[in-house]
Amino acid sequence: MLLKKGSKGSSVSELQQLLNEHGAQPPLKIDGDFGPATDRAVRAYQQERGIKVDGLAGDQTFGALRGGGPRKPKPQAQNQSGNRTTASPGNSPTEVSVPMRNLDGLNADFRAKVVNILKELAGKGWKPVVAEGLRTRAQQAEKVRLGYSKTMNSAHLLGLGADIVDRRYAWGGPAANTSFQFWNDLGVAARAQGLIWGGDWKKFKDVAHVEAPRR
Repeated sequence: MLLKKGSKGSSVSELQQLLNEHGAQPPLKIDGDFGPATDRAVRAYQQERGIKVDGLAGDQTFGALRGGGPRKPKPQAQNQSGNRTTASPGNSPTEVSVPMRNLDGLNADFRAKVVNILKELAGKGWKPVVAEGLRTRAQQAEKVRLGYSKTMNSAHLLGLGADIVDRRYAWGGPAANTSFQFWNDLGVAARAQGLIWGGDWKKFKDVAHVEAPRR
């Protein structure tokens, strides 16, 4: 089997699922369409594993994704600004680590609450990541064009909004169901931090989204 940019179907969905399980950033939408985002994720994974970087998902790439060979260790940053830093909940009886990705540019108070949400979800056995944080106006305009957002007054533009997903599923697989338990747990954790959860919205449910109240 050889998949490449332009391929479609269930095998591509499996590829996207496996890439998410191996930490694709941002997490891929599992839609069975091998587009530019999937191509970038394949190339990044090949680079990480020492596989020829050609964007072609063949036997070697699939073999590695399905469990062949150890991953190359990544250095852990010792500051709060990078995308490789991890954090552990101080009062948890079981130490867990959560990835500090896509947090740059977020309002400091909001960022701290997002980190608390990540810790809470990780403590429940999920693998949460921030799929998107701060956006430019151009990025927001594209979201509106594609129908993923309904407004140019998004909290993402102010560093007060974030989309949080389980990296194994992103918005696909079981997470395509808005009643998926991860979304419910995210809503509970967001409300506990005094944040707004997009899953509570009536007209446009956005179950991955959390944001700070704006005064």
